[in-house]
Amino acid sequence: MKKTVSLLIVTLLISTFAIPVLANSGQYDRCLEEKLLTYADVRIGNCYTTDFVNGWEDTGLRIKEWPIDGEVYAYIEVYSEDLSDLQGVQITHRWMYDNGSGLVNVWDWNYVVPEPWTSCWSYTYWQIGLDFGKGWGYIEVLANDVSIGKTNNYAMDNTAPNTPTITGDIKGASGEAHDYSFSATDPDGFDIFYVIDWGDGSEEVTIGPFESGEEVTESHTYAEDGDYIIRSKTVDLVDAESEWATLEVSMPRIKAIKTPFLNFLESHPNLFPMLRQLLEL
Repeated sequence: MKKTVSLLIVTLLISTFAIPVLANSGQYDRCLEEKLLTYADVRIGNCYTTDFVNGWEDTGLRIKEWPIDGEVYAYIEVYSEDLSDLQGVQITHRWMYDNGSGLVNVWDWNYVVPEPWTSCWSYTYWQIGLDFGKGWGYIEVLANDVSIGKTNNYAMDNTAPNTPTITGDIKGASGEAHDYSFSATDPDGFDIFYVIDWGDGSEEVTIGPFESGEEVTESHTYAEDGDYIIRSKTVDLVDAESEWATLEVSMPRIKAIKTPFLNFLESHPNLFPMLRQLLEL
């Protein structure tokens, strides 16, 4: 599949009108992430996205999913914050992709800024799914072979991961740590994250990424007696989510009453095994 490239250069005149705009980078507020790089006394900023569907005005980091024959767009904007020019700086779009065989660099596109511009933007697009099949990837941005960031992840014909299973103690003592295991698979075979809500008002946690099918164990301590509902869902690399799984647990605090007989059992650990099991000694 032929890879198509398009480039548009925007020249900003250095004048009393342009200086305040560039100085505070106000025109780049639409970018949700920026990174600055100092190279050869040129302070470079950039923004990047994989959404060019609605034109360059509609930018910003966001998750995108495309059909297998859809065109993935990478929009890159590079500017010189301190009005130093970008002439001679090489801008690279590095396409990374994983179709199940591992994340690899499948294509580089390079452009050397030919004149003393203070800002330029470019985009590449590719029906990458036709060449590599289902998968996910991102486009890394480099200036003179130095990474200055990457787009968000994108995926071709992505399928949401499956709902996880939760296993562990459904009864236990508050104030003690309990282990719970989480396991799920991704139909595409890619890595997943687990989102866990312990049900006791503590902050929701996200762990990962983990390989599809890998069982993960997390420990949690309930501070107070009560009944709780553990919830968990899986999220894949492009933020597609499963349904929530639940596990109901009860944490009654068992207070042992010390008696001479219990003291006798504790000092003779091999006697009355069935009775000891009933008393949880």
